[in-house]
Amino acid sequence: MMDRQDRCYKRLDELSHDFRADIDLGQIAAACACAISDFRFPEDDWRAIAPNLARWYERFRRRPSMRATEPSETPFDSEDLHSGKPEPLKQAGGPRRGTAVLKEASS
Repeated sequence: MMDRQDRCYKRLDELSHDFRADIDLGQIAAACACAISDFRFPEDDWRAIAPNLARWYERFRRRPSMRATEPSETPFDSEDLHSGKPEPLKQAGGPRRGTAVLKEASS
């Protein structure tokens, strides 16, 4: 699986030279892929494989829309996935950079 990911990042690295100031869906998708890799797989050093993409992403991730939707935590416990439908989330004090606060389960 890592070979496929490495090939994808290498190709995105080549394409990143053509990324323009006018943002398109491809750039948003590339930025989301970089963000989720950083969040879920921080040990994978995609930046070493794709240095041009890394430089582009460091600028792109400063955009307000990216900062507002930055991944930060899983909104429910993984065991909830196997027990049927997860409980709805409750926001505490309004949204905070795309995170949600869980309702505490009383034991």
